[in-house]
This record gives sequence, C-alpha cells and structure tokens, in this order.
Amino acid sequence: MITCADANLGGSGINVQGKIEGKDEVRTMDTKHGKRKVCNLYLVDDSGRIKVAIWGEDAEKVKDGDCISIEGGYTTTFRNEIQLNNPRNGKIEKISCDDNNDKQVKEWKQSDYTPEDLEEIEKQMSRTGGYYHGSI
Repeated sequence: MITCADANLGGSGINVQGKIEGKDEVRTMDTKHGKRKVCNLYLVDDSGRIKVAIWGEDAEKVKDGDCISIEGGYTTTFRNEIQLNNPRNGKIEKISCDDNNDKQVKEWKQSDYTPEDLEEIEKQMSRTGGYYHGSI
C-alpha cells in the first residue's frame, strides 16, 4: 500500500487507500472499447490527494466520504494532471475509515492487466518519451 503522494509520482500496480472527496457525477463516455461509465474524484490521505478516474460499475458504488482501497491502479496524465485509473480487472473496495486500516493486497504484475489497460499504459509511455515510473 502506498500513499496518495507516492501515487502522484506515477506508475502501475498502484495499491492505495483513502477517503473520497469531491466526487463528480457518473457519466457515460464513448471509448474505442464501447460505452463506459466513469466519474472523477479525489482520493485523500494524510500525505495529500490524487485525482482518480473510476471506470465501470464501480463509478456508481462509491460516494463522497467513503473510504476505499484501490488495487492495481495505474496513472495517466489528463489535461496536465496525474490521474489514477482503476483497471478493468482491478479492485475497488469500500473500507473502514479507521486510521489503522492497512489491508493486505496483492502485488500487481504485467500479466494482471487486460490488453486494453496495457495499451493505455503503453500509450502513456509514448506520450512522455518512454519515461514511466511504473513496474510493468
């Protein structure tokens, strides 16, 4: 598990938890993989905050004030801001907002991502000249 501040450094295989602040409305977007639901929010912990794009059905399952755990997230840059994304086979779970909630999570590797997620990560790498803080 890393902090929101560390997640802002970018990468993949990111496991982070925090409290939701400023959740936007869920909207449906046309993507090259079809229509998908998405919402933006900020995930906050003691270290800071990170913008998060929650995709799919998870977008409707969380609300402002919820504490969540994200497993297997990866970062992209959107409108000059680092943004954490949940992969299609990643995990978002509501958790207790207790300070001592450090749940065990699996360590993500390249084979855990879908081809679509890997394509997005590769695209991000090419946009930044191949510089990537990740581990895939």
